[in-house]
Amino acid sequence: MTEPASPPQAPNPNENADPNANPAANRNPSPNPNPKPPMQSSVQVAVRVRPMLAYETSDPSTRFILGHPSARQVAVHLADGKTKAFTFDRVFPHDVTQSEVFGAVRHMASDLLDGYNVTLIAYGQTGSGKTFTMGSEAGDAQMLSHAQGLIPRFLAELFGTMGPDASISVSFLEVYGNDVYDLLDADVAHHALKRRSLAVFEDDAGAVRVKGLTAHPIGSAGDALRWLRSGTENRSTASTMMNHVSS
Repeated sequence: MTEPASPPQAPNPNENADPNANPAANRNPSPNPNPKPPMQSSVQVAVRVRPMLAYETSDPSTRFILGHPSARQVAVHLADGKTKAFTFDRVFPHDVTQSEVFGAVRHMASDLLDGYNVTLIAYGQTGSGKTFTMGSEAGDAQMLSHAQGLIPRFLAELFGTMGPDASISVSFLEVYGNDVYDLLDADVAHHALKRRSLAVFEDDAGAVRVKGLTAHPIGSAGDALRWLRSGTENRSTASTMMNHVSS
């Protein structure tokens, strides 16, 4: 095993300083007493391991195929006895709490308020725990419970940080196959109209827009959760072997 190369040394800002110059000009500026952590890498991938379900743990044929060699690795134990490891930015073990998951991404709320575009995507097969992690089926309650997912926690964080003069609206869309649907369209929600696919385009500034997507003003996290519940009821779902309401 080779030793990694030593990182380059930062130049000394006083190395070539004029000795007759004002010494105060050669001092490093006072550090910010409350520095904000720098933005992390633009894209990070984490894995959350789902706990075994009751029928899985009671089935003697069920095999545990995952291991955790480190906080960033998942090891898959193959049928031939070999082990293959996969490395990610972070691995959440099966016993991680919802609060701990939120703590790892909480900084995204302040990044958003600082003007950055932030996105958090849950990806996985049906029954893997995406809805539970995201909390997209949260109810009206504004009080956080230990089981609530990321969406209600982010809402509480944002409304607890923003001032009373903030103006906020919400939209909720679904990408289903090649179609884009507005889940908050009142006419569709009340079955007055058949769902229609909306057009996606790029405006003059290069931003991606969805033509006809409705936006609804909100004044609290509770308002947002009510719209979330309303839109969730309009999702496209189908029964699968692992989930009878898979989206």
